[in-house]
Amino acid sequence: MHNETIRDVEAPLFRWRRAFSLRELCQIAGLAVSRKDLARALRADSRLICLSAPPDEDRFIWDKTLFQWFFRLNVRLARVGVYRLTDRQLSALLSQLRREGRWDSTPSEAIRWASESPFALVCAAFTPGQYVFPLARFLSLLPSSGFWRAVDILQGWAEQGMSFLALEELLTKSLDEGLSLLKQRTAYIVKARTGLLGGGKRTLKEIGIELRLSRERVRQIEAKFWRTVRDALGSHRPLGRPFLVAWLCDLVAKRGGSLAKGTGPRARRSYLLAQCAGLPIAELPTLGLLVLGVPRPSLAFLEASRWPASEVQEKALARRLESDPGVCLKPSEVKTLAKSIARCRRASLRCTKGITAAVTEVVRNLYERLGEPVPLRTIAAEIRKERKWAKPASIHTAAHHNPALRNIPWAGFVPKDAPIQVRYGESTVLRPDTSAKGDTNNEKA
Repeated sequence: MHNETIRDVEAPLFRWRRAFSLRELCQIAGLAVSRKDLARALRADSRLICLSAPPDEDRFIWDKTLFQWFFRLNVRLARVGVYRLTDRQLSALLSQLRREGRWDSTPSEAIRWASESPFALVCAAFTPGQYVFPLARFLSLLPSSGFWRAVDILQGWAEQGMSFLALEELLTKSLDEGLSLLKQRTAYIVKARTGLLGGGKRTLKEIGIELRLSRERVRQIEAKFWRTVRDALGSHRPLGRPFLVAWLCDLVAKRGGSLAKGTGPRARRSYLLAQCAGLPIAELPTLGLLVLGVPRPSLAFLEASRWPASEVQEKALARRLESDPGVCLKPSEVKTLAKSIARCRRASLRCTKGITAAVTEVVRNLYERLGEPVPLRTIAAEIRKERKWAKPASIHTAAHHNPALRNIPWAGFVPKDAPIQVRYGESTVLRPDTSAKGDTNNEKA
């Protein structure tokens, strides 16, 4: 296949910002090349993305065109305050890139490419059939003037093709530049209050003793800094731009991530920059995590002293997080947060060996007598006959995390060493082996 023919076929892809079907490109190429050779040559071009959603034919689009489309979609979603779309909604919007027809489902190649981009344009949600837009979520939290300034900066980086190493250098340089514009006393107070000096966050009293100031005066200086830098984000004052650039560098470096370990220097730096941008921050000291861009009331249930017994499981906690409209997390972050809080809750329950052994004994006795899986409701009823004050969450944990038991979905619990497998409804369960007892009785007879 000649290079001139390839350039003639690819020219419309770079000129017209839409997706072209293979049939349209074959018409442009004419009889100079076969359909199979043309498809092979287009797939070999790293600048082109093949969008396939059977039974529809393959379509090709320039990667810069797809980036601009997803970036503009994030900007539009941020302005209206929407951060989550269903597969049907996203496929209908993405069909704007076609000349005719529409996609019934979102092409997986488009989602994969956009999720791997450093700007975190879109990613599949924890709930199947939904997509979240982390960049739209963070941009929506900025003031209107700072919003458009951030959009211009991100577009400039996209055109330059900024690497992660360059972003890290720009972050450090911008943060140092912003802190150098402050008075020495103010910069020290901000660093000490956010933990950038090492040793964790310092209290107002500790800083006041070092600087010979009252606690109230230290609080006033800190509050004035936050107020001044947030007001300067969208203005042309020199203080706003360095902190805005540093925050955007941190956002892109983390690929739109919201979770940060609350003790490391990177987490404390992210905390400082998020505070400068005016983002809500949920600190979870029991988990050692910071959740950026999520208001504290949305995660209040995580540290509640009482919770339903079902919310000791990771899947139940993940579904609870997904159901909150104020939470917009990537699926990996939902799993990490759910796993951390489930581990913390199981540790706080302190299931003693007594209740674990009691649950095991109840399951063994009822299983040997009935020959069927024992539901959790039955286990709880039997335990409360002897332990009136046993907590439902403790019984739930002692059953689900018991090494001597096996959980049969939609059926109940059985001993782990139960020998024979049989079918029980739609689930595989175990029944006691009664054949050995029958053989023994026959020998005695």
